[in-house]
Amino acid sequence: MKQSFIYIFTLLFLIFHIDIKAQVGINSDNSTPHTSAMLDIKSTQKGMLIPRMTETQRDNISTPATGLLIFQTDNTPGFYYYNGTSWTAVGGSGGTDSDWTINGNNIYNANSGNIGIGTNTPTLGKLHIKGSGNNAGSYNVIYKAYVYESAGNFTGASDGSPGTANLEIPSDIANNASSVSLAINLGGNINGGFGFPVNLSVDLEGTNIGTGITASGSDTCGDPNNGGTYISTTITNYDASALVSGKTSLNLSAEDFGGSGFAGNYCSYSGVWVEYVFTYNIAIQEPAIAIENGTMRMDDFAGNGNIPLYLDNQGDIQTVGGSGPLMVHNPDGSISMQDYIEQKLTIGGKPWDTSIFSPSGAPASLEVRGGYQRPLYGGNIREYDSIGVVRTLSNGHIDPLDYFSIHAEFNIAGGNFFAHSDKRIKDIIGVSNSTIDLNTLSKINITDYKYIDRKAKGNSTVKKVIAQELKSVYPEAVNLTRKSIPNIYEYAKIEDGWINLNSDLSIGDIIEFYVIENKKEHLATAQIVAVEKNRFKIHTNVNHNNIFVYGKVVDDFHVVDYDALTTLNISSTQELLKRVKQLEAENKKLKNDNQVLNGNLNRMEKRLESIELIINQSASK
Repeated sequence: MKQSFIYIFTLLFLIFHIDIKAQVGINSDNSTPHTSAMLDIKSTQKGMLIPRMTETQRDNISTPATGLLIFQTDNTPGFYYYNGTSWTAVGGSGGTDSDWTINGNNIYNANSGNIGIGTNTPTLGKLHIKGSGNNAGSYNVIYKAYVYESAGNFTGASDGSPGTANLEIPSDIANNASSVSLAINLGGNINGGFGFPVNLSVDLEGTNIGTGITASGSDTCGDPNNGGTYISTTITNYDASALVSGKTSLNLSAEDFGGSGFAGNYCSYSGVWVEYVFTYNIAIQEPAIAIENGTMRMDDFAGNGNIPLYLDNQGDIQTVGGSGPLMVHNPDGSISMQDYIEQKLTIGGKPWDTSIFSPSGAPASLEVRGGYQRPLYGGNIREYDSIGVVRTLSNGHIDPLDYFSIHAEFNIAGGNFFAHSDKRIKDIIGVSNSTIDLNTLSKINITDYKYIDRKAKGNSTVKKVIAQELKSVYPEAVNLTRKSIPNIYEYAKIEDGWINLNSDLSIGDIIEFYVIENKKEHLATAQIVAVEKNRFKIHTNVNHNNIFVYGKVVDDFHVVDYDALTTLNISSTQELLKRVKQLEAENKKLKNDNQVLNGNLNRMEKRLESIELIINQSASK
């Protein structure tokens, strides 16, 4: 018995290594337990089993300790621990819980309530994200306004008629600026050799912000209309935050007290232009959501793809009832916009500064600033406006460049068209020869035709000219450009870039085709990289089985300048009018001559009658 006890004790000693700190290590290499662990189990071949039991057996444990762990074998098996009140599944392994669960490469949450990020009270939606509220930086928005002050007679005193102006500020800028600084600059008739010394006083929102203001430097003709130079004053960084905070309409005024000086106009002004330059500092908050190399998708409640949100000009998302003016950058690089926009829209640059005209002096609902150079193909290119020819280019096959702001694929509709036509922008050569114009007009054929592209152009008969015919008679009215022609105009199957159609295309040609996406047609362009019998291949992959091939893109697409034809007709009509007047004058002269002849004839008839009477009387004797 004693030997058996010694054997068991020795065996336990070999299995369990117990140090003086009562740490336990279970291993096969006799390593010491880690100092931070009460129990250190090490193995590369076996695991650890904790007590396994049914749910009933688990619930029969008397007074379980908080933190007690078991593995439940039935009724949603999994690891469960006692949290001091009830048994809870570990890591979502048993039943539904509010923890995140991994399913393959996806992660989800079975919580039926809201999810909060940055907040422990997610009440605003299923996903409630609250940013830190910290500022990541700031940016400056500059607004300029101009006040003209006639300045009286420069007597050194106010004339009681200060110049005034009003400046409109967007509400989001006015309400979110952390600070607003103001600088005052002067232009027009200011101090110098031919100008007047300036002693200026300026007011903002009825508060005087500076008196005795002068400008240093030479004379200048600066004003809002001619882009002249403005000269800075002593007011260069006035803190206007308290005066303009939250205000969307600012009242400005300036009064000049003048002084002694040369009593005459300078730069056509007898006063000064005051330039108010407001710099609004807008804070940029740290984003609550950041998307890098990805997209955001939103659908409306009707499920038709409309986006019931829009971005204001600070980048904040605002709600709107229906489709909003949200600009979307598409994968193909194009920019599209939702159905309507209620505010003025500027494309291609900063909006026109309308503060010098009136509070609502925007040039139009849609303003296109700037443009891009593009070639005008052809040998004889005629640039024309509503008065006459601006220039005619005869450069053989050289492609001159010009700037364009708008290019329309199809028609443009509107109430009226206004062309730049001021005499001061033209170098006039002379009056057109109306006799030659009439002769030219008489050679132009008017043709009845229908378009091949019935879908876009309709099936109506059109009565116009044919550009190729017009080119031989009146080449100045025909330009060449790059455009597609409907020389294929068929549906086709496409697979691996091969389009199954017979054509006369060659490698390097460019075609236009349509594909259907989201029940809408989308136009695409591709280059031909291979041609075989009854099929050709394009350079890009198309994720569709069927496409509609419109046709080949040509460089010599003929375009008629109908304005040129209109003025040719005007000149010809004037020639006809001159000829009509000449004929009328000749007709009047013929009538007068006829009246004289009739009078002479009447007199001769009367003389003949007298002679006949005398002869008859003589014969009777």
